[in-house]
Amino acid sequence: VGGWPFKPSIPGIEHTITSNEIFYLPEQPKRVVVVGGGFIAVEFANIMDGLGSDVTLMYRGDLFLRGFDHDMRVHLAEELERNTDIDIQFNTDPTEIKKNDDGSFT
Repeated sequence: VGGWPFKPSIPGIEHTITSNEIFYLPEQPKRVVVVGGGFIAVEFANIMDGLGSDVTLMYRGDLFLRGFDHDMRVHLAEELERNTDIDIQFNTDPTEIKKNDDGSFT
């Protein structure tokens, strides 16, 4: 039994998708913000980075993959910093999503 993606009740949440819908996008996004620190969030951040999207990974805690071995979590964070272009932002919790005049989001 798996979990279900959670979308917080913040202004602009209607502009977002979850990991359930990402493979149905009509084209590769140029930029992606992944919010979460579980293995699915980390996995999708890596997939999108590998496909060439500009990726930001936001997680509200100090270190992603809570519940996993601490040394492995630290090692993975170091490897992602060293070997990917993912902008990892710990201790970050988005409070709003704004659609800009050019169609992009902030």
